[in-house]
Amino acid sequence: MIIVWLSIALVVIALIWLVVGVIKDSRRIKDNVIRCSKSVEILRKDSENIVKQNEKLQETAGKITKDFEQKRQDVEYLKDQGQALVSTLKDSKEQFVDAYYRLVDKAEV
Repeated sequence: MIIVWLSIALVVIALIWLVVGVIKDSRRIKDNVIRCSKSVEILRKDSENIVKQNEKLQETAGKITKDFEQKRQDVEYLKDQGQALVSTLKDSKEQFVDAYYRLVDKAEV
């Protein structure tokens, strides 16, 4: 009979040991799940920040592109105005030279 009681005691001890092991493992798993959840939350926040920064960069790039285009148009306008001024100065010079020669020709006559 002692063998039966020892066997039952051994089985009970084994079950208690099993339950204690399961409880320890479940606590470790719970801690790992909490740590993973925190990591996921941090990654989510980082992802949101990256998306916000990307949107900000897109907006800034759009502004820079718009500003560049406006400045390019301004430079193009100035170039056209400069060419028009050069043309006007050449015409004025030719008219001045023609007027000077006419004046000189009248003075010689």
